[in-house]
Amino acid sequence: MFTCFFRCTLLLITFTVKWLRLVLFAIFLICFIEGSSFARNTSISGEVIDAETETPLVDVHVSLLRDREGTSLFRTGKTGQFRFDEIAQGTYTLRFERAGYEASDQEIIVEADPLTMTIKLKHNPVELGEVIVTPGAEEHAHFEKTTDLNLSAQELDQQMGATIAETLSGEVGVAQRTMGRTTARPVIRGMGGDRLLILEDGGRTGDKSGSSADHAVAIDPTTATNIEIIRGATSLIYGSGTLGG
Repeated sequence: MFTCFFRCTLLLITFTVKWLRLVLFAIFLICFIEGSSFARNTSISGEVIDAETETPLVDVHVSLLRDREGTSLFRTGKTGQFRFDEIAQGTYTLRFERAGYEASDQEIIVEADPLTMTIKLKHNPVELGEVIVTPGAEEHAHFEKTTDLNLSAQELDQQMGATIAETLSGEVGVAQRTMGRTTARPVIRGMGGDRLLILEDGGRTGDKSGSSADHAVAIDPTTATNIEIIRGATSLIYGSGTLGG
């Protein structure tokens, strides 16, 4: 009976040892697999520079693609550097894009060791399409013509002055430059002298009031039946010097 008990105990010990070995082997195998999986992750880093000047490029969009599908995106800073961490081993495509430069695709193979590279981008100026400027004229309603002013005979009678300048000085944006009662000349939007052209029946008055302040405008306001003031870009049809009107 003692012999039987001894054999059973021995079998139990043998089974326990084998079971412990199996458990230890399983634990070791799991740790090895996890360690190997962790070791496969690495990093990709580098610098993007101008191909001609070799200076770092800012705001370069760096895309990390696998099987032509995006996995990560990075934008370079002042130093032109980029970095991707925890990248598994395999084959990837790095795409570099920036306005004014040719896009570049780099096929890379990621292994256990970290990968470092320098990328040079070539200039690719953006070409704009042809711009055609065509002149034309449009009709506008009377209330839309805000730059021109037309005084009728009735309005002139109501605000008649001793000179053309005095007659118009009550209008918005119109003043007068004067060295006396009869030597006044209109000023439109702060511009006078040779920047202001005065015509009578479509012809120049021929006086010296535009170049000399002590000369009067050679037009008698009492003989006028209509006065038109042209302001803005329309006045340039009478010459490049008529900035005032």
